[in-house]
Amino acid sequence: MIRVTSRRNRHLAYLVKLGRRRFREAEGVVLVEGPRLLDEARRSGLKPRLVLVSPEALPTPLSPAVGEWMAGARWVLEVDPGLFAGVATTDAPQGVLAVVDEPPRRVDEVLTAESALVLVIDRVQDPGNVGALVRSAHALGAAAVLPSTGAADAFSPKALRAAAGGAFHLPVARPVPAAVVAARLREHGFGLLGADPRGDLLPWEADFSGKTAIAIGHETAGLDKAFPDLTRIRIPMPGGAESLNAAAAGAILLWEACRRQLAPPADRS
Repeated sequence: MIRVTSRRNRHLAYLVKLGRRRFREAEGVVLVEGPRLLDEARRSGLKPRLVLVSPEALPTPLSPAVGEWMAGARWVLEVDPGLFAGVATTDAPQGVLAVVDEPPRRVDEVLTAESALVLVIDRVQDPGNVGALVRSAHALGAAAVLPSTGAADAFSPKALRAAAGGAFHLPVARPVPAAVVAARLREHGFGLLGADPRGDLLPWEADFSGKTAIAIGHETAGLDKAFPDLTRIRIPMPGGAESLNAAAAGAILLWEACRRQLAPPADRS
């Protein structure tokens, strides 16, 4: 472990640059902060390139498994809490972060499978919503996430925290225009369902069987017009609210798809 005492250290400067999405993508890496997310990265098989740790700032001791995983990085740096806070991505730094290889983004195997559930994130701009959607997709059995151009980065620090590591465990495609997402889904025979306050069907009336894509649109503009064959699903809100936020709507539709898969055959309607 190398002790770093100057803010001018090149590794610290590199970590600051990783705050920019384009730089992270060009480097092919993800910035992961906090013991829990580091453990998720470890469990998913990602390899650390650089680790920064401030022992005084750690909320609890690191597990032996995480410590062994961190030791495999080329660079393991130790800093005081002040220097760590200067490069941390959270308001309350947890004393450890790592630069890891970007998870594989390949979704071709999912799209060509006989049956699959995928989540489309269409221009959802809040990284907290994007992360929560990825978390629900991971928890409820989706096989992949397809963002459209304009969606917040699923691998930004805020989105990763909201996803609780979910983005490490299922493929998240690189963003492409909504029209390209729609064309790929049609090409591979996916039925496309989306949340819409003006939709004709209720969740229990929709068909979630076979190859299904659930689309969640922009927080105010809704789904892109590039999805002309969309089956629009209205989530009932008897409490009188005008709408649900994107993450909540996505979780409800993903749960309905999951429920259909888990229910006995006689109860799948």
